[in-house]
Amino acid sequence: MGLYADGLCFGVIDNNRVFLQAGPGNVADYEAQACAAFQPMGPDTKPMSYHELPAGVLEDVTQLRLWTGKSIAEAVTAKRPTKPKRGRGVSPCRP
Repeated sequence: MGLYADGLCFGVIDNNRVFLQAGPGNVADYEAQACAAFQPMGPDTKPMSYHELPAGVLEDVTQLRLWTGKSIAEAVTAKRPTKPKRGRGVSPCRP
């Protein structure tokens, strides 16, 4: 099941475990807690950009808000295009 805010997926619940979006702004937090990356197709597959929420965060509302807020910010950043793609978008106006 996906967790959404403003139409963006920032987390996943799988097998009674909560995984939140990780990126440059918060991946170090997950790594410092040795949180597992989300690998829905098994341990021998490439992990997705979600990491398991650390134990105890679900019971601490202040921490939960902090971790989810950072994950929502990462989801927004991941959704934002870095460069326009060639050949896509609005065509230039022609007289």
